[in-house]
Amino acid sequence: MGAIKPRRLGSGKVEPDSIRWSARLGLSALRDREWKIRLSNRVAVSLNGYGWSSRAPKATLGRTMRVFGRSTRWLVNSSWLVLLACSSGAPERHPPRNTEPSGTGGVSGTGSGGAGGNAATSGDSGGSPAETGGTPGAGGMDPAGGSAGEGSPAGTGATSSGGSTETGAGGRRDFSYDGRGGAQVILKPEGGSAGAAPICSELSVVPKPVVPSVMIVVDNSSSMFEPRAELWDRLYTTLMDPGTGVVKALEEQVRFGFASFKGSNQPYPETDPRCAEITSVDIDLNNHAAIDAVYAELGTAWMPGLKWETPTGHAITRIAAELAEYMPDPPGPKYILLVTDGNPNTCQILDPQCGQDASVAAVQKAYELGIGTFVIGIGDIVTMNTGCVPQQMRCGVAHLQDLANAGTGQPVEAPPNEYQFQQCVTMLGGLQATYATTEEPGTAPYFTATSAEELKLAIENLLKQVASCTFDMDVEVRGRASLGQVSVGNQQVPYNDPDGWRLESNRYQVTLLGAACELFRTGEHELKISFPCDPDTGEPVAVKR
Repeated sequence: MGAIKPRRLGSGKVEPDSIRWSARLGLSALRDREWKIRLSNRVAVSLNGYGWSSRAPKATLGRTMRVFGRSTRWLVNSSWLVLLACSSGAPERHPPRNTEPSGTGGVSGTGSGGAGGNAATSGDSGGSPAETGGTPGAGGMDPAGGSAGEGSPAGTGATSSGGSTETGAGGRRDFSYDGRGGAQVILKPEGGSAGAAPICSELSVVPKPVVPSVMIVVDNSSSMFEPRAELWDRLYTTLMDPGTGVVKALEEQVRFGFASFKGSNQPYPETDPRCAEITSVDIDLNNHAAIDAVYAELGTAWMPGLKWETPTGHAITRIAAELAEYMPDPPGPKYILLVTDGNPNTCQILDPQCGQDASVAAVQKAYELGIGTFVIGIGDIVTMNTGCVPQQMRCGVAHLQDLANAGTGQPVEAPPNEYQFQQCVTMLGGLQATYATTEEPGTAPYFTATSAEELKLAIENLLKQVASCTFDMDVEVRGRASLGQVSVGNQQVPYNDPDGWRLESNRYQVTLLGAACELFRTGEHELKISFPCDPDTGEPVAVKR
């Protein structure tokens, strides 16, 4: 096959089944580096040292060229002019480059094997006779402003028949070499102004922990004071002691609120606010003092001999509705931490204590509103189950398990068949909660405590679960998240691993999992996150929000 005349290629095609390009690089800046030029998505051209060549079946050359280096990576989005002269089958030779300065530039011959034309002043001379499509060497200015070639800054060069030269304000790169068909690539910066091409570089992230909101809900029924020292006072100290309490220790990391509830000893409709007296403190950071003032007053206001009930479902419904309307800034997860000592009743049926279905339904509804629930049982619900018949309903720790499952969105075990005939159920028109049918019930953790040490440990463990291992990032991930680099201290964390990290569905939050989360929670290690350029596309994996 004879030589093919060079032509300007924008979005055109080079049609031969097998094409070989070869050229000699005219830039000392590219020496000793391996480069790959991708023309469109179907042509890969490798450059090493001073020559470059490749084969591609019927390749299509697009208008965008991406150039990659071992240590330097840059992406060109501006317009390119590509001139190619193609030859087939002949062994490639790379004759020595003539480095002598030439005189005034001229036009090269157009016939096969014609005499080479002289380059522009200060450029490289033509050398050997040029084949059709050959171009003489030409100096030029690198787009970044550096001088091309090895001589002085050159003027405008010339090309053989079928080609053309364009000189932008930023100059040009000449990849031609003496006496053979070659390729010339000219970068013309957009807008005609000189300057470096845009750079795709690694992006470091500024992570900020997501702050959770926790409403502490305390059962304030009369049984919480029977005996007072082992129940009410112990719980108050565990939560609120300024030296050892968990609220004081975490008030800068967690938005805390507080609510207590006690049910009337008179029956009311389930939605009537008179069913339960609720005392609350709004959620906020650094809220220990405000909560302590209200919580301590509740303890001093208790009067022996008065009977107060435990309508847990009614209380959770009201508290969750208010918590759902609370919009923290910045947003974060919301939780209820329920501490109770007794099996629940309903607003209409005070005894027996058959309000389990209403309580589970309220916690499931809270979960649908985006509010998780954790539960701790103390006192009677752990040891005696007063007022609850296990053969007819799920009492005690079984009910705590049901609440824990409901609070995490897991399946809840169905009650005994006899339960549906209890007045607590029939007066509400049937079962209100959703129960497991074919699937296995969940196994969400719940906590019980019969000593001060157990109570403190239970609350600390629960609050550690909500102390966030999710982080807001100042970037949005648009590429392959698996290319991200996440480390805790000096330990790199694997992607999508139970002890690693995951990208949340909003694509701007990262969550540490398992061992990685525990390591971060020690407070001794810094979290570092970065996203590189995708080596396959040259595009950034993440961009600033």
